[in-house]
Amino acid sequence: MALGKHRELIAELRSLTCAHPFHEWFHGQLISVLSRSGRRGEALQAYQSLRALLSEELGVDPSPGLQRLQRHVLALGAPDRCPPLRTGGNKPLGVAS
Repeated sequence: MALGKHRELIAELRSLTCAHPFHEWFHGQLISVLSRSGRRGEALQAYQSLRALLSEELGVDPSPGLQRLQRHVLALGAPDRCPPLRTGGNKPLGVAS
């Protein structure tokens, strides 16, 4: 992602989200690269799919970090300005303590 090769990551991230359907970090990365690749509609659909899965299977909503990312994609739609995912604290999502 740091090299700007967002489109090249889409297939791998889709595969990872299928293999690990409850791993929010993979879903967040997929939403980010889709948005940054100009595929805003697909990014929003990826969020909605995760939201439905978490609700149906676990009875929970996506993390606050993913909710912020979804709102950002909705509000700005600016592909290069997706905020980093964060957990409830201040650490980016997926970063160990």
